[in-house]
Amino acid sequence: DSLNESDKFEYTNGGKENPPNFFSSNVKAHNKKEGKKYEQNLSLPDNTSFVTVKNYNYTRTPSHHAYIRRDNTHTNSTNNNQIRNVPKELNPREFLFTPKNQISASLIQTNGPVAPMDILRYLDFSNSSGQIISTVYPFYVQMSYFAEIKYYITYHYEAKKNYDEAYNQSVNPLMSSIQNQINSCVPKKAALEKTIFVLEYPENHNINLSNYEAKYNEYKQQLDAYKNCVQANMKSYTDRMSKFNEKIYSILNSVKCTDACETDTYEIMLEIYVERVKEVNHNNYVNYLSTLKASLQLGVTLMLKVKQEIDNNVTISAINFLQEEMLDIITIGEAHTGKIINGKENVLKLQNNNIPSQVPLSTLKKLYFDSANFYATYKFSLKRADTTTAALKEKEKLLANLYNKLITYVSEKIDKNLDSLYFISKSESMISEFEDTFKA
Repeated sequence: DSLNESDKFEYTNGGKENPPNFFSSNVKAHNKKEGKKYEQNLSLPDNTSFVTVKNYNYTRTPSHHAYIRRDNTHTNSTNNNQIRNVPKELNPREFLFTPKNQISASLIQTNGPVAPMDILRYLDFSNSSGQIISTVYPFYVQMSYFAEIKYYITYHYEAKKNYDEAYNQSVNPLMSSIQNQINSCVPKKAALEKTIFVLEYPENHNINLSNYEAKYNEYKQQLDAYKNCVQANMKSYTDRMSKFNEKIYSILNSVKCTDACETDTYEIMLEIYVERVKEVNHNNYVNYLSTLKASLQLGVTLMLKVKQEIDNNVTISAINFLQEEMLDIITIGEAHTGKIINGKENVLKLQNNNIPSQVPLSTLKKLYFDSANFYATYKFSLKRADTTTAALKEKEKLLANLYNKLITYVSEKIDKNLDSLYFISKSESMISEFEDTFKA
């Protein structure tokens, strides 16, 4: 299933105002709306996340905006037990700005490999409708969106109480259900992680060429089982989130303005969003993924030649598996990179709209939903892109180690076949290609 499909908001129905629905797929191009008045209907993509407003200086700086608190993602009664086991965040983009590891046997340590705590933290799934679920908190992008839109509602005192009550009644139980579902998949996840570790380190687990294929087939079955488990009840969850989204829209109707609603809260938030999306150069992700993908594809071709010219062994099988695994991770990373770019572009487009100081309530709601959703799309995928990049960096080290093992194997074959100039020529040619692959 593709991770590239986005979702959309839908606003009107025969002139009747409807709450936005970002739980259906196939988003329309937002740029068709660029430059038009905001009273018109907008079509938006999906996803969500957070922003920090601490110590932010806004040009208009109305004193009443000091009430907006960005430190607390959820309501005061949020059950923290739901996120007790959330892993620490990766240092953002750390892996994109460190020098590339040299592919050298002397630099690759393999003494007593130990399986990482969560080697599947990068894994995301999607269904045929393009709905994405992450295997780590907050799991669904919509859950982050709810936290983001809360920051707007917090300013409107008359709506905040209703939102908090609705959140406690709907979202907290929903998050508990999702967390319980994810927890129920832990045994399947553990089995999958164990099999992956065996396939990546076959020699450490006494796996030979004859039974490697059987172990690989077991991996495919376990991957499907884990995916099905994670996605169980997905439709039910998204239906419940959609209903809560409708509730948010109705809650905003309690805001005490109709035709003259101030937009300074929106302007503050938009400035923050613009500042945040400008902090990251998404080309770092694009370039890293494209370069690594080309190198892996070159390596796949090289492995075919090695099998034909020399012979097959369990190290080659492990290399093939790791190449496949990394290409799959790149697909996930590319999907999130696309969402980073779209989210960033859409936030910047909002900045170009000329928004008056006062607008009708219906327009104010659209402004809130648009900006929160666009930024949330960007931020959620940014975090996921960091995770996939970190996973790929770890896999790169392992792949380099396997390549070095294969080079050693080929060198030993050369020593045993010194009387065969043909074999020596072929082997040295392949070693040279290995070195070129490392440089790529």
